[in-house]
Amino acid sequence: MTFTQLVWKMAKKNKRKYLFYFIANSFSVALIFIFCTLAFNDRLLNSEQLAEGVEQVLIIPTVALALFCLFFINLSHGIFMKQRKKEFGLFLSLGMSYQDMMKLMLLENAGIAFLSSVVGLLSGTVFSRLFFLTSMYYIEVTDISFQLQGTFYLYAIAIFSVIFILAIGKTLFITRGQKIVAIMKENRLSEQQKGSPWLGGIGGILVVASLVFLYVMAIDQYPDMDGYFLLGSTVVLFIGLYLALSQLGSFLIQMVKRNPSIYYRNLLHLSNLNYKFKQLTSIFFLLIVMTMVTILYSSFVLYSVTKAEQQAIERYPYDIGFVQTDTKNNVSLEDIQQIFHTDQHKITTHHQVEFFDYFMPHPTYGFDERFTFMPTKAFNQISSQSTELREGTYLLVLNHDFGEDPFPDHDLFSLARADVQTGQFMNWLNYFDGNFIVVHEKDYERIKKTFDVNLGQLHLINVSDWKNMMEAVQTFKKELATRNEQSTLGSVAYTEQEMYMPSIKVENYLYNLQGASLLLFLMTFLGILFFFAASMILFLRLYVDIDQEKQRFKKLYKVGLTTKEMANMLSRELRMIFIAAPISGMLIAFVYIATFAKDGGGLSERLLMNFLSICGFYICLQLLYYFYARRKFFRAITEDSPR
Repeated sequence: MTFTQLVWKMAKKNKRKYLFYFIANSFSVALIFIFCTLAFNDRLLNSEQLAEGVEQVLIIPTVALALFCLFFINLSHGIFMKQRKKEFGLFLSLGMSYQDMMKLMLLENAGIAFLSSVVGLLSGTVFSRLFFLTSMYYIEVTDISFQLQGTFYLYAIAIFSVIFILAIGKTLFITRGQKIVAIMKENRLSEQQKGSPWLGGIGGILVVASLVFLYVMAIDQYPDMDGYFLLGSTVVLFIGLYLALSQLGSFLIQMVKRNPSIYYRNLLHLSNLNYKFKQLTSIFFLLIVMTMVTILYSSFVLYSVTKAEQQAIERYPYDIGFVQTDTKNNVSLEDIQQIFHTDQHKITTHHQVEFFDYFMPHPTYGFDERFTFMPTKAFNQISSQSTELREGTYLLVLNHDFGEDPFPDHDLFSLARADVQTGQFMNWLNYFDGNFIVVHEKDYERIKKTFDVNLGQLHLINVSDWKNMMEAVQTFKKELATRNEQSTLGSVAYTEQEMYMPSIKVENYLYNLQGASLLLFLMTFLGILFFFAASMILFLRLYVDIDQEKQRFKKLYKVGLTTKEMANMLSRELRMIFIAAPISGMLIAFVYIATFAKDGGGLSERLLMNFLSICGFYICLQLLYYFYARRKFFRAITEDSPR
């Protein structure tokens, strides 16, 4: 019998096992391809209807998808190979060499990978258009057409191939060193694994310590190192979480043993729970991490969607802001009126104030210090606060709070500092560094005439309907681009795109809204897929050992355990498996949310409600699946068994 004939006979005999493995891989290929059509779509990334930075928004779900496929394919491969170990052990006992067994594994896995790639790409091609149109409809973009490119197929095949080869390589490496008896009795040998309660306790301590450290120390004590602390705490968290899950049963047994009466009453339940945790550690870990990531990002993204307009208004006091000089952004008032004063939106406010910049060589360091002067009358015109200054004094205005004085102990043209004012009174513009020196009109004219300064005009404009002015903004930016090339200010060269770019409220609003909406849609889509795929893996992983569970039920029945008692014991085990993992992920996600919110001023009521709403929905789905799995699993165990 040839290898091909042997593979074909085994496939017909074990078609259910092959079917699950084939569907799991086809599903992964289709999912990867669907995301490739979105993440690498040139028309989407370069569309004028979308704000810049869409490709950055797609990074998070793409990475999450890659990690999910890595775990999903690896787990499905592990389940498939565990079902086949007895057959491979039998072949080895009948004289097949390890080299022949490796060839057999490679041949059947290569066949499944090829068929999965074909079916996955075909189904992905069909559903990718629906996914693309749905996502564009969700973010209210209509002019971007769907496209298929050969590179999409290459990316999907390459990503799937790498993950699939890693899974097969791991199996071949582990199996090669195993003895025939170990291969044939792997299921029973796995039940005899010894636990280390102290290792589980250390894992639990690492989980708690990493979360406490992240919340208490990273933000309050070392704000400049919070990124490193976030990464380090997360790595320690995942290590501790895996250790705690792998030894949780042993740890619980060790703790309960201190109370003999409780221990002996729950001995059977604790022993079964210990075995399940050792058996399903990787799946538990996947469920917790995916739940944490889904809840964390969905909560923040939903919050960003609801706060997009408010944030744009707070960060951009004016709808349009730009700087005009003799040679840059030199547009006339008539051009501005023609572009922005239309039937769709009309100009309601247009402030045009003069300022100048003076550059002075730093006495110690090799760069020029910059001083931006503005007269009191002009500042009062564009600021919500009224300021009165005496001649010979100045007001230092920090348009953004940088936390330090930019001119400590500096003699500013023999002017005495009257006060320091912090607060955003105008849009942030790349042209300015955020510091303004407001002086009396006479001092302003004196300094301007005495020193060699760079004059400029600051334009701040409000319109009647700023949300509906994106077309006018695009026209305005094209008009400016034709007038600007290279510019030099002080001792640094800047391009128009860097320095003279206008500050537009609607661009920030659309950037936040579209980016958050797209990310919310993708994370919701991924969250649902994570839930069903991980739950399916968990359910099927339990079904792999269904024969052992039947034998266990028969033995317990013989020693006096009733069907009702067996159902109660099974319900307690499944509740721990299906409910504990998502709740653990939600608690970890809450700590991260509270940490990030603490850095931003505290956990707001809206953010908390978003978190609770998403958690509630997720728990409802998990409970429904728990009841379904409990009924199916119990029926499978008790069929053809004594009642």
